[in-house]
Amino acid sequence: FRKIEKYYNAGIIYGRRTFVDKQTGIKSSPEVVLVDVKRIDKGVLNEFKRRLFEEFGIQSHLHEHLWEYEQYVRLAPVAIAVLKAIGAAKDSTVVISHEFMGMPTALAAVLESCCNFRTIFYAHEVATMRRIVEEHHGHDTMFYNVIKQAHNDGLFVNEVFGDQSSYFKHALVEASIYCDHISAVGDYVVDELRFLSPEFESAKIDIVYNGIPAYQITVGEKLASKEKLQRYCENLLGYKPDFVFTHVTRLVQSKGMWRDLRVLEHVEKEFRTQGKTAVLLVLSTEVSRRRSSDIYNMESAYKWPVAHREGWPDLSGGEADYYTAVQEFNARSRNIKIIFVNQFGFAPKRCGKRMPEDMEFMDIRKGSDVEFGQSIYEPFGIAQLEPLTFGGICVFSSVCGCSGFLRDTTGTEDVKNVIIADYTNLAPVLSCESKNGGYVEVE
Repeated sequence: FRKIEKYYNAGIIYGRRTFVDKQTGIKSSPEVVLVDVKRIDKGVLNEFKRRLFEEFGIQSHLHEHLWEYEQYVRLAPVAIAVLKAIGAAKDSTVVISHEFMGMPTALAAVLESCCNFRTIFYAHEVATMRRIVEEHHGHDTMFYNVIKQAHNDGLFVNEVFGDQSSYFKHALVEASIYCDHISAVGDYVVDELRFLSPEFESAKIDIVYNGIPAYQITVGEKLASKEKLQRYCENLLGYKPDFVFTHVTRLVQSKGMWRDLRVLEHVEKEFRTQGKTAVLLVLSTEVSRRRSSDIYNMESAYKWPVAHREGWPDLSGGEADYYTAVQEFNARSRNIKIIFVNQFGFAPKRCGKRMPEDMEFMDIRKGSDVEFGQSIYEPFGIAQLEPLTFGGICVFSSVCGCSGFLRDTTGTEDVKNVIIADYTNLAPVLSCESKNGGYVEVE
């Protein structure tokens, strides 16, 4: 690699990392290459950018001030040189672009006429559409009805929502049309890709769903995990709830976390008539993991995570906004309470001394009665489905890619522990009848 490092003025670290499947014991040790691109040679880089413009129409001068764009463009020519050096360019090597990040390297592979590279763009989202859905007040309710009508009218994103060329991710995703193949992680992602431009209308796009882990579990093991969660709630709130609801997610706009509160307002009224109680454990943060010492200090000082304070090491800006909504809900609700655990991890070392000593992260997946995940934009949604294998009820929105995955795998079979909330249905009808293969759709 020394010649490559010298020519590109880049740093290269090569090695292997071993992965072990705990269930099967199968091991794999793929090659891993780390590239330092901070001081890459500008002359070589600009030549690559010239070719990106001439061959694919990508205008790097509009985006190169953004490191999120620039770092992946810098990586591309070095990555191809490394593939040649390790002998990975001799046969029919497939270069897979994971989202927009890999597109510069995939395009660099396309430009290598002397190598037999094949390229695949694996769309785990369509960044252009994510931004539109998140920023518009109508979110998924607006967007997916609009693209349905736009398809009928032969219109595309630039014609409906204005020119998107200033968005660097749009430029890279749009260039995926030059790849040999395109894969999409969900049904709606295919529709979104075809909405990019007329060229995508006829492109061959395969749906390649994510998978979800499937574990063996006994009823006793599930109840044991639920009992740990109930004990944790009792330690925090002073009572053991009948049900434990959960939402494990990133704290970002696309997750639509306000929808949980609106649904629980209705559930809470029903629980009053039944004399039942529940706690929603929300495990989510928008920052890095807090130190254990900080967690212990907050716990002893003001009873974190039942109570919070703005500012590090507790609430960040977005977390404070969400906690305000939680406070309002808890003040009004008698039979359901929300505990906001703004931490990365779910174990006593990460979450404090009031958590049962034998609690593990998997307990929040195994012991959950209901997992919420009513996203406004969700290309697949692994987290929403993780409790499914443990018998939990999974509630997610119809725009989540995992809804198509379930229909594809179960056909017409009635899946009683899946509830799909359809926020895109504009019909003024509330239907709780089983349809679409047994799934319950709730407007």
